[in-house]
Amino acid sequence: MGSRFAPYLEHVLGDTWCIVTGYCRIPLYMPDRSRAVMIDSGLKYPDREGILALLERENIRVATLLTSHFHPDHVGNHTALKAAHGCAVYMTPFARIMSRDPSNLQAVGYETYTMRKARGPYSYCGPDEIIPEGADEICVDGITFRLLWLPGHAVEQVGFITPDDVAYLSDTVLSDHVLQSVRLPYYTCLRLDLQTKEMLKQLRCRRYILAHNGVCDQIGDLIDRNLATAQEKLYLVEAQAGEWKTLEQLCAAVMTRLGMDLNAPAKVIGGKRNIQVLVEYLVETERLAFRVREGYVEYRRPQP
Repeated sequence: MGSRFAPYLEHVLGDTWCIVTGYCRIPLYMPDRSRAVMIDSGLKYPDREGILALLERENIRVATLLTSHFHPDHVGNHTALKAAHGCAVYMTPFARIMSRDPSNLQAVGYETYTMRKARGPYSYCGPDEIIPEGADEICVDGITFRLLWLPGHAVEQVGFITPDDVAYLSDTVLSDHVLQSVRLPYYTCLRLDLQTKEMLKQLRCRRYILAHNGVCDQIGDLIDRNLATAQEKLYLVEAQAGEWKTLEQLCAAVMTRLGMDLNAPAKVIGGKRNIQVLVEYLVETERLAFRVREGYVEYRRPQP
């Protein structure tokens, strides 16, 4: 079944556009519609049918498909676009490894995905070209994009600045709507994510595209709200650790405070994964102590 939200085109600046779905914005750079460069491809379900129909209706041919990182809402339609448009797919070295087999996902903490689930939302389309690690720019189809390396949310994530000086920040900066609606933002490494956000406060571009889900002219204040949200989640975890608790006990306490359903398997498993990243950061910064007792790792705020 297709999405109830019909994707549409949104003009950003110059030759930079977006496909807007109910869940994300997918950048398109179109010097002309016969050779568009798309950045990420959106969710497989429920958006594939709507995205392909929009491209056909608007007579847009995707010549090149750039990949920011290997998460299902960013690579879900790579295979379909490759089949329909014959586009050249570009990925980072890490994304190339992940694209080979769903079992690789477990190696980087995707324990919420069973192998059956992993084969569903992901698109195992390998790259035609590699985005060189650490490169400052990349030229595709005669068009040069500047690159932003954005670790933290994902193990390896890259942003792109179009020739119109529009920066696509992928998932590094969340819109106010997402900050208000998501109980536990996703981080792979919170320390790196916070560093990346601080770095982006120095970036100056004409406009900014957020994958979820907006376009803005300034990002400094929004980054500060993203940073404040991370600290709020850290304080929440700390507050539940007045006495020694195992990770499971700590997660249950945090999820209870957030009003999450403790009997919903996907919510609990996903919540535990995200809380564990917060716990690891708190231990790293010595805001939580830990001990091993009778085979269990327990955590508590340091005592005076």
